[in-house]
Amino acid sequence: MGIHDILIGLAVFGLVVFIHELGHFLAARLRGVPVEVFSIGFGPSLLKWRDRSGTLWKIGMLPLGGYVAFHGMMPEEPEEGASPPTPPLEEGAPAKEGAVGATDGTPAAVHPQAATPAQTPSAACGNAGEDKQGAPSHTCPPAGYVYDHEPVSTRALVAVAGPAFNFFLAIGIFAFMFALGCMPGNHPPTDVATIMPQSAAKQAGLAAGDHIAAVDGQKVGEAADLQALLSKRPGQHVTLDVVRAGHNMAVPVTLGTETVNGQQIGRLGIVFARDYLKPVPWWQAVPRAVSHCWDLSTGTLAVLWQMLTGQRDPHQLSGALGIMHMSGQAAEGGMVALILFMGLLSAHLGLFNLLPVPMLDGGHLVFHGLEAIRRKPVHPTVRARAFQVGLVLVLALYLFTTYNDLHFMGLFHWVAHFFTHPSSPA
Repeated sequence: MGIHDILIGLAVFGLVVFIHELGHFLAARLRGVPVEVFSIGFGPSLLKWRDRSGTLWKIGMLPLGGYVAFHGMMPEEPEEGASPPTPPLEEGAPAKEGAVGATDGTPAAVHPQAATPAQTPSAACGNAGEDKQGAPSHTCPPAGYVYDHEPVSTRALVAVAGPAFNFFLAIGIFAFMFALGCMPGNHPPTDVATIMPQSAAKQAGLAAGDHIAAVDGQKVGEAADLQALLSKRPGQHVTLDVVRAGHNMAVPVTLGTETVNGQQIGRLGIVFARDYLKPVPWWQAVPRAVSHCWDLSTGTLAVLWQMLTGQRDPHQLSGALGIMHMSGQAAEGGMVALILFMGLLSAHLGLFNLLPVPMLDGGHLVFHGLEAIRRKPVHPTVRARAFQVGLVLVLALYLFTTYNDLHFMGLFHWVAHFFTHPSSPA
């Protein structure tokens, strides 16, 4: 993974996180809830300013997520949202009592901020209603304001708005692509669109426009079938039956080798042509986009269940590093592929944050639902313990997905090879 992948990954991930946080922010403003901080990134601030409503906007040095913090949040209960395991610190100051936010590359993770004594309204609003530039704060809350005392309907709306905005972004992207005829079909053909430089395909003389009909006499109908056959033959010699400009030809190829999850797989080094669906009117594009998001969500939940029950390898989960790597790969496929990947990431982020896990938006919605049914809040001690358990789960998931990403990139294989096969002195 190079600097190109990292920059593209940060841009894509940052935009998706911003949309998530914007949902929390706009829902809060709609219901008159004072917003203290809107931050993209964590750690020391690279850039910050305070708007006329009193909200401090920040861009942190660690671009791994974001958060929205409200005035007077109770230290016993960190509030809705998602954020990576690194607490948001402002120039070395203590972390806020709680925040609404999103995500790391899990694709979304949350953690509580360290509890500190509640801030006074004047301090939270920029020293008696003015920020460092002297701009007035028009929405400073009254003395004694506590976000947890807002109606449960307000807090539930703020919690669900972040994931909802992620789904809105995904649906908007997919609808746009359906309308333009840029949505790929489910069965891409084995037609070659691009030859990767210094690849086995390049050395064998394959060209864009070639159609691969068979491998060693075994016919292949779809790109997935061809990939499955070639991946099992790293470094081997195979013969491809190729159709070029209507003429059949046999092309001998020595496959390349790539290490994935510690295993060597065969690589040809081509990009397949896309089988795009036909354009549809916008009034059909939106329902199709909603249906596509639904299929993605149900499919993702099915995969997660299979991982939990041992039916699928959990090492397929990716984290922040994996997102950056996949963003770079999507960018190599062109702007359409990158935008589609952004829609996919946004849908997954929204779904992940709705899981009923303490520290995620879905976990907060569970507590808000219990409060509405019982007509009284869940005891702060119970909530605090639940959030601690949620924090441990999210941190464990973050570490696990980071391990998966590093393993997929071959880091551990390289380290093992380095120590077991040291270079001989010249």
